[in-house]
Amino acid sequence: MNKLVLIYSNEHGAWWRSNYCGYTNDITNAGIFEYEDALKHYPRMSYDKDNDDYFINVTQEMIRDSYDAIASEVCKLQDKLLYLTTLLNTISNCDIGQEEERTNDYL
Repeated sequence: MNKLVLIYSNEHGAWWRSNYCGYTNDITNAGIFEYEDALKHYPRMSYDKDNDDYFINVTQEMIRDSYDAIASEVCKLQDKLLYLTTLLNTISNCDIGQEEERTNDYL
């Protein structure tokens, strides 16, 4: 398997995003690139931190940290979804109750 790398830009003070599209200050949003593929696109790039852009090997710890950050965001979204579903059900039940009351008024 090809070695995986992140790319840091000294010029932009940020990590490259996936597909070589833009930059991010958050390492968990940084793109993960195959080393050989990145070298084909940018042959002058290296591990030299004095370059404008340079490689950093992806470690298991980085992957774990990214996974933890994503899992945390998923939990927050699930909580919001549960809240909104409960709210929607409450509103729907109120509307049904009001509709039944209106129907009974006409009977």
